[in-house]
Amino acid sequence: MANKLIVAPAPHVQTAQSTTRIMRDVVIALMPALVVSTVVFGLDVLRVTALSVVSCVVIEYLIQKFMVRGATTVGNWSAVVTGVLLAFNLPASIPWWIVVMGAFVAIAVAKMTFGGLGKNPFNPALVGRVFLLIAYPVQMTTWPLPVNGSFDVLSGATPLAAVKRKLLCNIFTDFITFLTDRRSDQYMDIFRLTSHLLQLADRLSPNPCHRSFPAGVGRSNDPFYRITKK
Repeated sequence: MANKLIVAPAPHVQTAQSTTRIMRDVVIALMPALVVSTVVFGLDVLRVTALSVVSCVVIEYLIQKFMVRGATTVGNWSAVVTGVLLAFNLPASIPWWIVVMGAFVAIAVAKMTFGGLGKNPFNPALVGRVFLLIAYPVQMTTWPLPVNGSFDVLSGATPLAAVKRKLLCNIFTDFITFLTDRRSDQYMDIFRLTSHLLQLADRLSPNPCHRSFPAGVGRSNDPFYRITKK
């Protein structure tokens, strides 16, 4: 009886799709984001993206040509995907040499060191981003404003960067005034409401640590003090 068991390495499921086609589809899927970024932040987006893509492709080609001395695989578009993703993680105003350094780390260190496409344990573009964020934190966190000067929403870990650049000056200073102006009785309603909520939490919670919070932050002229005052 003939042996019908075939032992073969993965992948075991074969399709008509190739690596080149998949990577090309990824690039096409990223184009709408590139268009919107260009409209919002200007032509510098195209400069950073083009430089990142060219750097990734050239660096991968040189490594394969002169170090690995094997067949070049830059035609599978994987280096292009890495370049686009790296550019999407960089400010549009970043200097050109930082882009090239990020591309070198992404391709030479994060990808080719482990053997190339499919063998790298980490995303090359994100490795390049992390390296640049550690090496050049100021340049990596200095984001340009929209070219048209109009925007509806600002996102970030804190509003301090926006305040530094005078984007939220009026709103933030009004909020600080709201918190610090204890002479305005009209602003005390929210503190009284907070006091009532903390009182309710104090009654419902069996944890004594929760009941110690008002005593720790309360002062004689602060509405929180009313919670602990007998």
